[in-house]
Parts: sequence; structure tokens; C-alpha cells
Amino acid sequence: MASEPASSTGSAFKLLRAIDPKRDHMRGGSAADGIVSVVVYGDYLCPYCRRLRHVLARLRQALGERLAYVFRQFPNERAHPGSTLISRAAEAAGKQGRFWEMHDLLYEQEPPLTESHAFEFARKLGLDIERFRSDLDADEIRNRVEEDVAEGKRNGVTGTPTLFVDGIRYDGAWDFYSMLEALERPVAQRVERSARAFASLPASGGLVLLLAAALALFFANTPLAPYYRLFVESTFGIGVPGSMLSLSVGAWFSEGLLAIFFLLVGLEIRREMTAGALADRRAAILPVVAAVGGCWRPQRSIWP
Repeated sequence: MASEPASSTGSAFKLLRAIDPKRDHMRGGSAADGIVSVVVYGDYLCPYCRRLRHVLARLRQALGERLAYVFRQFPNERAHPGSTLISRAAEAAGKQGRFWEMHDLLYEQEPPLTESHAFEFARKLGLDIERFRSDLDADEIRNRVEEDVAEGKRNGVTGTPTLFVDGIRYDGAWDFYSMLEALERPVAQRVERSARAFASLPASGGLVLLLAAALALFFANTPLAPYYRLFVESTFGIGVPGSMLSLSVGAWFSEGLLAIFFLLVGLEIRREMTAGALADRRAAILPVVAAVGGCWRPQRSIWP
């Protein structure tokens, strides 16, 4: 289904299967250094993909062999009937070493695209038509397209085009200058992509807490301890004069971070209940019972 760029969480941020030149269809990437990769999950009948191809062509001209462009199939038959057949046609041409030529012809032809168009383009490219016909319906080609789609879904791909730049999902604008800035990889872009990849790790929150605890122990047990206590016990307030809320730094961190923690927990529970594992009532019964049981405890009398 064609869609505008959308944000991602979890494993969707990172490309699960690295580029494999022996399997993937790759253009460029033969420069000695400074190579940047773009993996596109696309649909030949998707209008957004058709617009993006012009931007990618300009990027290839600007970056030359530094740009390694990889195309993976993600036909959406429900949104674009016939797209699976067209994806198979591109893969069948690839069996004769003409994938990119067929790729370009398919995008240059305005929809609708049919099987007759595929054979017309195969003749235009000088392909062995009988072999092309056989490959078009071969299990190998069908499995290839299905594997790309299944892999894309595992990687959080829900619409086309979905792009991964240097293995990290790109959710920025699709215009030439925005993408060129991301592909040129200035320091800020590298730091941002690394930070997003770290934040997407399931253990990132725990790692940050462990690091903070280690730093606190370090400062509290070294000659820096007096300065650490001075900082933690210093106070500052927020609000209007006369009714200002004033707490120590330690209290702000303790109470404030606790509130943020429960906010995030609430948001995560809401997401799980609407689109995650708890969306199924039967699957949610056990966690709900366990949570209620954890909150309740019998009252004990202080009298004998």
C-alpha cells in the first residue's frame, strides 16, 4: 500500500538483512571509499515509488559510484492489482542479466501495466522470450518475490516506498536535497542515525540506567563526592513567583523521572492493547490477572 513516510520503532529502524551483492539487485557502489547505500522496498505500480525514481536518478548522478542503490520487491496486490506479476517480470529479466533495464522500462511506462507490456519490454530488450515465459511462472521467481515481501514485513515495511540508508530506516522527506543531505552523511546525520538505532534496541533503557547508576557510584565514592552532593542537594524551582515549586535536584530527578517512567509504561500498555500482543483479549487475560494480583495484598491485623 502506498503511504507517506511513517515513523518506526523497534527492529523496524534497522535493516535486518544486510546487502548481499550475490542476491540483491544493486546499482553502483564500486567507489574506492565513501560508499553510502540505499535499500528501497518498492512496488512498480505505486505512484510514490514512481515519483521517487526521479529523485534517485538525480542522486545517482550527483554521487556516482559512491551510491549503492538496492531494489527489493514489495508488490501490494490489494492496493495495486497486477503488481506481483510485474515484480516477477523484473525478476525474470534478471535471470537473463537485464534486471535494471526491465526495472527502468517498467517505471517509464505509465500504469496500468499488464503481462503484454512485460513481454513487449522483454522483446525490446532482446531477451529469450521462451525462457522469459518459463521464468515468469517458475517457482524460483515466485519464491524470490514472496521472500522479499515477507522479509520487508518482518522489517516493519507496511507501505511503499520504504527506504533504508546505510542500514537505518530513512523517514525524512523524499525530495532531492533532503535525501542528498542524508546521503552525504555529515556528522550530525551519523550521530542521529546511531542514536536512533541505539534507542530502538529493547535493552537501551536498561543500559542507560546502568550507566547512570555507575556514574553516580563513581562520583559518590571519589574526591568529587562533595561536589556531587552539592549538586544533588541544590534546589531550583518552577512556577510563578509566590507559588513556586522548589525541590532539590535529587528530588526533581527522583519524582520527575518516576512520572516519565509511568507515562512511558502507560503509553506502551496502550500501544500493546491497540496494536500489540494485548490486542487479543485471550492473550491479555494472564498479564491482567498477574498485574491485579501484584497490586493486591491482604491486610494483616496488628492485633493478636
